[in-house]
Amino acid sequence: MRRAFTLLEVLVALIIAGIVALAARAALSGGMDTEERVRMHAARTEGDARFRALLVSVLRHMTDAPAAGVTPLVVRDTLLAERGQSHALEFYSRGLSLPAGGGATLRIELVPSDDGLTIHAHDSHDVMRVSGRAPGLAGVRLRFRALSGEWLDQWPRTLQVPAAVAIDFTPRSGSAQPAPLIVAVGLEARP
Repeated sequence: MRRAFTLLEVLVALIIAGIVALAARAALSGGMDTEERVRMHAARTEGDARFRALLVSVLRHMTDAPAAGVTPLVVRDTLLAERGQSHALEFYSRGLSLPAGGGATLRIELVPSDDGLTIHAHDSHDVMRVSGRAPGLAGVRLRFRALSGEWLDQWPRTLQVPAAVAIDFTPRSGSAQPAPLIVAVGLEARP
């Protein structure tokens, strides 16, 4: 004699199948979310690394102003809503095009904001304009090394570039603290 399933057995089987399906969906969804977070983290890390490399290149090839009497390095204090005080930096560099140090002199601006740290480069005629942004960084604190070897919080020498620049990055909320950056400036021009 053939035994049939009771309504109770069918309901229990459906409930168990539903629980297994929900668990499988949750595991798959969690895996896909993790994959997306890893991809976003990798893209942000790569973007920050490229930004830092660009910053190192332009700082390393910092040069005197293209005209006499023009200040080659300007540091301004700025206030960010999210992270407090930061510095903005303007200077001239020949380190944007290859070979590094052999390109045209460009005006470089490092501008902090609550949306991320932005670098702008442009020539005197605004023919060449390049911009980059590190969204994980909100601001910077700068220190400057004089030729005498001392580190200064401000750069008072208006017609001279420093021997080195130290940058402490301020991360945006939720971002990891990046390592500080110390760049020797204009080594080819030093005696």
